[in-house]
Amino acid sequence: MTETSTEGTGTIEALSLVPKAEARQSMKDFKSDQEVRWCPGCGDYAVLAAVQGFMPELGLAKENIVFVSGIGCSSRFPYYMNTYGMHSIHGRAPAIATGLASSRRDLSVWVVTGDGDALSIGGNHLIHALRRNVNLKILLFNNRIYGLTKGQYSPPRRSARSPSRRRWARWTRPSTRCRSPSARRRRSWRGRWTPTASI
Repeated sequence: MTETSTEGTGTIEALSLVPKAEARQSMKDFKSDQEVRWCPGCGDYAVLAAVQGFMPELGLAKENIVFVSGIGCSSRFPYYMNTYGMHSIHGRAPAIATGLASSRRDLSVWVVTGDGDALSIGGNHLIHALRRNVNLKILLFNNRIYGLTKGQYSPPRRSARSPSRRRWARWTRPSTRCRSPSARRRRSWRGRWTPTASI
């Protein structure tokens, strides 16, 4: 069932199972007709534009690309992609995507999740998806805060800097699931990017 290897060569083999697009595609082909509803200036816009920009380069048929998301601002992502998608329940996107990728090897399955969705309530599902090393691509949007509920710190938050925020800071240490031992051993590739960085 595992299609990726720690060397990363298995990812290319797994993508070869996904049907190729019959005609050349452009960024426009991956934009849906839905109005994008994020706050002005949000970094999610840059991530969306980057994904819509590189999807044509993969050369995969749109009908065989699936975006699965959980809950939160970033989880509106599937609405804005002209592919298949599922806006699922809080923290469960990795579990749903694992089932989909395991049963349909002809699909390129992407998990789109935020730090609150993936690293708190969905932490176990994310760890098990990494441990199983199923052929998933995971986009984790990390702004260190719960944006929809107006400002609670998420698990990978830094220490509170302003005095007014310190009283709300949690008493636990920040956590980053990508640095956990099981995640390090199993994942094929991990990268970081900030939406303010030039590509």
